[in-house]
Amino acid sequence: MFRPVNVRNVPRQDSIANSSETIVAHMNEGHAEELLMYGKFFGECKQAVSATLVDIDQSGLTIVCLTEEKEEEEIRIAFRNPVPNKASLKEALDELTEEAAKGLGVPVPGRRGISKKELGSDGFFILPDPNHALIVLFAVISYTYLVFSSNPIWPLNYLKLFFGQGVLNALFAVMVLIHAAEAFVAWAICLTRPEYDNETVMKWVISTFIFGIGSLRKLFAQPKKKSN
Repeated sequence: MFRPVNVRNVPRQDSIANSSETIVAHMNEGHAEELLMYGKFFGECKQAVSATLVDIDQSGLTIVCLTEEKEEEEIRIAFRNPVPNKASLKEALDELTEEAAKGLGVPVPGRRGISKKELGSDGFFILPDPNHALIVLFAVISYTYLVFSSNPIWPLNYLKLFFGQGVLNALFAVMVLIHAAEAFVAWAICLTRPEYDNETVMKWVISTFIFGIGSLRKLFAQPKKKSN
């Protein structure tokens, strides 16, 4: 069972905490029934008539229950396990909902937990400009085809004859090394930003390895979010 704990000012060095404003808004707007169930079951606030989510992080969530007498009670509910990222948050909230519904003897609400669509993007990853991305992608695919094809189509076949396989292989190796170095720089930058979860870091690394400096510029331009 998820146990309520009275903890305030939870550390916010995690991706859930850094996205808490968006998640709180979505939950309060479209999941009031689930929140009330949490308050009645986990917080044992049986007289509650409404519940509001006020905070959430990877360890759990904090809700405030309002009784018929207009009294407020703050309840902290811990997740069974820390939630590593927003992709895993829906499952954790669904577990809370199912357990609360079972404990209260009521059916599970039709809208189970917060949807992945509502969770939205982390807001920390941005693809490079479309024009740059298309040009780089076309160039990388074309050159890779030129290097590894034994009989490339016209006019690439003339380029292969002119430069020779040895030169093309050397240039391909240089290209891979440059993009790998840029991806390493992106990874190092992401490590200095605790608000980035593993999924976001992986997106930046892969994007930079494929698109190179175009993706790296986006990462440099994105300001580091300060922790609360």
